[in-house]
Amino acid sequence: MNKLTMILAAAGLFAMAVFAADGDIERGKKIFHGTGEDLDYPSCAHCHATVSAADELKTGIVHSAFPVYNTSHRGAWKNKKKGGVKSAAHAGRICTIAFQKRKKPGLNDEQLADLNAFLLSKSPSKDVKPRKIGYAPKLPASLDGGDAAKGKKNVEMFCSTCHGPSDDHLQSELKAGRGNKLKIAMKVRGYVTDRKTKKKKFKANNGQMGFFAANRLSDEQLLDILAYLGK
Repeated sequence: MNKLTMILAAAGLFAMAVFAADGDIERGKKIFHGTGEDLDYPSCAHCHATVSAADELKTGIVHSAFPVYNTSHRGAWKNKKKGGVKSAAHAGRICTIAFQKRKKPGLNDEQLADLNAFLLSKSPSKDVKPRKIGYAPKLPASLDGGDAAKGKKNVEMFCSTCHGPSDDHLQSELKAGRGNKLKIAMKVRGYVTDRKTKKKKFKANNGQMGFFAANRLSDEQLLDILAYLGK
């Protein structure tokens, strides 16, 4: 091998190393929007929009989780200790285990790099403050009093990304919940019933569905949904 060949080979290896370390945006996009060959688990896109919260509202569809727009630069990713969340992609790895039911570690290192590259591509601003999220808001004191007409519109806005665009097309699990306001409210807010104590506790639905924090869907909007689905 002559000197020039050696230099080119070394340059190629270096380029591959950088590529692997930085990840590939298009592959990351496929991970974000992918759902598994048998559609047994939701995609990241089912729960997260890729545009800002303001632009998300303009689309008429609101996802259960906060948008990933600018998430890679949020000041919340400061936990550098062992086992802590180090980036938005690492948080995504947790979601793949909790909500997509993938076996640990969820995403391998290459997939993690690719997802991180995609999330970075959706994060143009580097001056982003940590986001405060009301993960476990209390359930409304009363589940009655909502407006069913508004509730139908709310279902189309907040639920259709996973359950379909209208009552005629809602998936079976949402139809099955009709009539049980408490069951619906608990799922929306991420609560489960403890098998031992029988008390309600926040546990992100045990990964059954993406829950809505209070600053994603208000109690008033929730009551309207219950009036529509719980009739």
